Amino acid sequence: GSSPDDCQQCPPGASSPTIGANSSETCASCRAGTFGGKPGLSECTDCPPGSYQNDTGATSCRDCEQGSYCAKGASAPLPCDAGTYSDKTDVTA
Repeated sequence: GSSPDDCQQCPPGASSPTIGANSSETCASCRAGTFGGKPGLSECTDCPPGSYQNDTGATSCRDCEQGSYCAKGASAPLPCDAGTYSDKTDVTA
């Protein structure tokens, strides 16, 4: 190719930190707790506080669940401690 536009982007839900990659095999699925919301990412983004993602290769994060809290980069909702509760779906800590 003659320009960066000739290079193929990794698909949404994947990323590649590799410079000079010559194969789509360098595009790795985003791990649980992260997402790739657009194509061509060099790294996946941590799910923001108040959300989680339990799947790999995700393009977005899920809202945290009632009775739980979700810190940044959560791969699962964590249950509220005994003596506490949450009736919201976006609790961060």
